[in-house]
Amino acid sequence: MLLIETKKRCGLPYSLEEVTQHLQTNKEGYIYMVDNTKRINTDATLRAYRILRDEETMKDMVVRLQYTLLDIANTYGNTYWHAKTLLSIFPDLVKLTGKESNPATITLKGKENRVIKIFPHQEVIEEKELKIIHTTGMPIFLTTTQEGVTTQELVESSFTVRTWFEEGDTLQQGIPTQLYVEVNQTASHENYLMVEVPIPAGCVYDSKPNTYRNETHREYFKEKTVIFFERLYQGKHIITIPLIPHFEGVYHMNPAKVSKMYTPQELSTNDIRKVTIVK
Repeated sequence: MLLIETKKRCGLPYSLEEVTQHLQTNKEGYIYMVDNTKRINTDATLRAYRILRDEETMKDMVVRLQYTLLDIANTYGNTYWHAKTLLSIFPDLVKLTGKESNPATITLKGKENRVIKIFPHQEVIEEKELKIIHTTGMPIFLTTTQEGVTTQELVESSFTVRTWFEEGDTLQQGIPTQLYVEVNQTASHENYLMVEVPIPAGCVYDSKPNTYRNETHREYFKEKTVIFFERLYQGKHIITIPLIPHFEGVYHMNPAKVSKMYTPQELSTNDIRKVTIVK
C-alpha cells in the first residue's frame, strides 16, 4: 500500500485493482486490510482509504472504509495512529456531511413513513417489514435486536459453536468430567464476544477456574457459565468447564450461544440434546 500511495502522490500510474483485490469484508460490511497472520492491518487500511478517497467509481467503498476506520479507532491503535486517522477522514466527513444545512437523518418506511433527526434514538418496532434509509448527514450506527427461543442450530454470524463431554452424552454419577466448548471463528477477528454455556441440571461444578488463555473474564452461574472475549482471532478455540455429574437421570443439554456483546443479533447456537447420568 505504501508504494501505491507514493505513486498516487507523485502522479505516477497505478491500478485500483492493486488495492481492491487485497481488501477483506466482514459481516457488518466493514472493509479492511489484513497482515500475514490474518489480523487487521490498521496502517494499510488507512492507506487504502487515502488512495481511494478521490475515485468517483469507489464512493461506496470509501464510505464503508470511513465506517471501518471509525470503528477501528475505538479498539485499535495508539494516539499517533488516531491522529493520522482523524487528519485523513475528518475533512472528508465535514466537507460531505458536516454542514448545518445537511443534518444526519434516517427515513423509516413502513405502514407509516417518518424521518428521524435527533440521536441517539430508540424505539420498539412491531412492523413485520420496515425499510431504514440513511438519507443525509454524518455516519449513523444502527443496532437492532430480536428476542426468541431456539432449540435448533442457528448461525447468524462468522462464528459457530459446538459442545461435547469427554465420555459422550452418557456420564457416570460422581465421576468428574470436562465439558468442552469449541468456538470456530471464520473471519479474521471479532471483538467483544460472549459465550454462554448451559450446564445440565444434573451436574454441578467440580471447580471454578479463572480465565484461560485469551479469555477476558468468566462468570459462573447455577445454570450456565459465561465467558467473555475482548478479541477473538480466526481459528478454533476450545473452552473447558470442569463438572461433576451429581444426580442420576436424563437431562436436556440446552444450546450454547456465542454472540457479540454490542450487536447481539449476530449469534450462533448449536442443537439442544439430551444427557444421561447413570450410576
